Amino acid sequence: MRTSRFNRFQKLHPVSLPLLTQISYGPHITQIAISKRLIKGDESMSVRDRLKETGISLPEPPQPAGSYTRAVRSGNLLFISGQLPLVKGVVQHGGIVDEDITVNQGQEAARLCALNALSILEVETGSLDSVRIVRIGGYVCSAPGFTGQAQVVNGASDLL
Repeated sequence: MRTSRFNRFQKLHPVSLPLLTQISYGPHITQIAISKRLIKGDESMSVRDRLKETGISLPEPPQPAGSYTRAVRSGNLLFISGQLPLVKGVVQHGGIVDEDITVNQGQEAARLCALNALSILEVETGSLDSVRIVRIGGYVCSAPGFTGQAQVVNGASDLL
């Protein structure tokens, strides 16, 4: 049942990195524990200021693509639902990695998913200053024989 639901979702949303996190359609989820700083660096600067210093701005949090909640808290963990590589509501870098798009485009899609997840995280927690990323999970829609899925998901990991 879960597989068929995910397959239907993939047909509706064919993107290079279908989801950074997955609650509604599969087993991979992102767990975000509220406890430590997100980005290493000057402890006197806020995470928001450090992001700005590196030229990174968080987008407006995207609305859920379906009838699910974008984040759920359980104890000190916050689970962020699946993210698409959206910019202002439009999917970027759609297609199959190593067929329709390059690995670099897939990495950018993963980075966009991570930025969208961070924007939701900031809204849900009020600040990124005491956040620690515990786990991310990524899905990569890739060509048969392609083995660089980890490289693609590194687009998100390297940002975090």
